[in-house]
Amino acid sequence: MGIALWLIARYQTTVILEFTKFAHDNSRHLYIPATVVDNGKTSKFANFGTVWPFLYHLTLVPLVISNYLYRTGLAGSILNSIFVATTMVLMYKIVQGKYGLIASLLFGVNIYSCIHASSSYMIPLGQFLAVFSTFYVYDYIKTGSGKSLTKAVFLLMLSTLARYESWPMVFMLIGLVVYNELKRGRSWRILSHTPLAFFGIIGWIVYNWVIFGNPLEFITHPSPGASGYYFIVISKIIKPWTIDFKDIGEILIRILGPFFVLLFSGIIDYLKEKEGWQFLLFLLSSSVLFLAEGPELLIKDHLLYYYFSFPFLFIIAGRGLSFMEKIRYRNIRVFLALLLIALYSFYQISEFSMLNNELIEGSYKYYHNKHTSDEIKIRWGGEGYILYSSILGSYYFSVIEGVKPKYILDEYDFPLYERISLSPWEYNVSVVVFPDRETYTKLREYFIKLSNKNCYVTLYYENESWRSEFLSYYKPISNSPIKLYDVPVVIYVRSRSNSFKHLTQFPKTAKI
Repeated sequence: MGIALWLIARYQTTVILEFTKFAHDNSRHLYIPATVVDNGKTSKFANFGTVWPFLYHLTLVPLVISNYLYRTGLAGSILNSIFVATTMVLMYKIVQGKYGLIASLLFGVNIYSCIHASSSYMIPLGQFLAVFSTFYVYDYIKTGSGKSLTKAVFLLMLSTLARYESWPMVFMLIGLVVYNELKRGRSWRILSHTPLAFFGIIGWIVYNWVIFGNPLEFITHPSPGASGYYFIVISKIIKPWTIDFKDIGEILIRILGPFFVLLFSGIIDYLKEKEGWQFLLFLLSSSVLFLAEGPELLIKDHLLYYYFSFPFLFIIAGRGLSFMEKIRYRNIRVFLALLLIALYSFYQISEFSMLNNELIEGSYKYYHNKHTSDEIKIRWGGEGYILYSSILGSYYFSVIEGVKPKYILDEYDFPLYERISLSPWEYNVSVVVFPDRETYTKLREYFIKLSNKNCYVTLYYENESWRSEFLSYYKPISNSPIKLYDVPVVIYVRSRSNSFKHLTQFPKTAKI
């Protein structure tokens, strides 16, 4: 939260992170919930979309109604700071004692924890629910408690509706339940808890089927998001010789820093504990996605994509601190603990220095892009609507300029979006944003998949009669493409008015 306030004081928004190496769909996670409740006549549940599970966006809905919290990104920061802080408390409860305190504090000062707590990135909710579940999984393994099992399964089920990374954890938990309950002669628990565990995954598949007509739409969608990890993971499991263990090791070192050596100590300690191997397998289950590391996803060494597993790694490493109990002298134990904390803190200071340098460089991109988006807002002037495909970054514009989705017409306005694309001049559309021809050629597949050639962009470049009629009503604001959020665009404004056919849907004046 501290970084969020610092970013807002310095740049007026946390979305500045989008223009650094830490870019991670910050603005899109604000825009999606806003389209559910503040998108005019096309506000609908289906706007949660299919790329990401919807639970995080659902929790943001009450906050994005406030234009200030929406524009500054504080809507996400408020929630995420709570989720990260609560995750730290749970880590302390799991490891327990002074070593639990050290593990949770080091996780909290990790630069990626600070960035997630200060932004609208969606991992913290799913992570919190998974760690909360882990707290009860540990008790279930040790005591066989039915109440703990039910709580663990329920929380993990909720986590599957927040992040795909928790899906492997569900399979691991049910595997452990089958092992333990068959051994204890309580097979009824398997039958009662398995449906609950998979309720989230099955529910997400049914949601895709009912809303989008394809139960696997979240995979076959042009932008499959995190679900795309699984194809690479499965491929690596089938062909283990393609796994780059060296790169995975480097990632672990970057995550844990000097704490890395304690990972092995923690693994050994859990293996010594009765049934500790079960808990260890559960802790490591989400890390199966580390196999997706590599250029296939174009995110090589991008630690943000592995952040979900951070608390589980710190829990194992925190347990590894127990080796210090064998040291007879208390002063030496204290010295070693402080040394580890100091080394890790020094390592994180260098990471924060890198973040500051990234922000200085990113601010040039941010202000350059904002200058262009300011121009669109001025040309729009609160009159009419802006036709701006989300493929081109309508969500950036909406959040950075504080223009709510109800004034922007994009793919979140289906089926109205397709109807307006056919003849925007018949509606009160005052500004239209196109990619330049080269960019359109690169993105053509996405436009066609999402709109079946009925998108205004496709019509502009591939239908001469449509283009001619469009140009009779609109004129470009410049003779050459302008860079907007790193996409070369051509911006048109209405040059002459006509009688609108659909005034009931779009009033002549739209006030912010």
